[in-house]
Amino acid sequence: MTALVRWTILAAYTAVITKLSLSPSSSLRFFSKYLKFAHADKVAHFAMYGVLAALLVWALRIRVARMETAARVVGVCLCYGLFLEVLQLYLLPGDRCFSLLDVTANTSGAIVSVALLALAERREPEELAGG
Repeated sequence: MTALVRWTILAAYTAVITKLSLSPSSSLRFFSKYLKFAHADKVAHFAMYGVLAALLVWALRIRVARMETAARVVGVCLCYGLFLEVLQLYLLPGDRCFSLLDVTANTSGAIVSVALLALAERREPEELAGG
């Protein structure tokens, strides 16, 4: 797959996260209608940023087995999540608010995603050698 396609997919996914994060809460009722369990929104944050981290690794074509690279990917996701949470304060006052729990769920999703990718990368040579 070409770099342009990978970056387009990443940009489109990032636009979806941005749209969902900066939409009034009334427009998100569709999701709450189907996600009826405790802390469903935190699970959604976790999943969205896990996918974001994986797409970032994929678009950049980097290996995250090195701690420094993994930390940079997680850092980008953390900063983006923080940025959107702060924007909620200014663009949607009274409707949406800054949530440290959302930031924690975002960051946790990115960490788990990068950790799983790093584990997969470390296993690749074993599988190739054995195969």
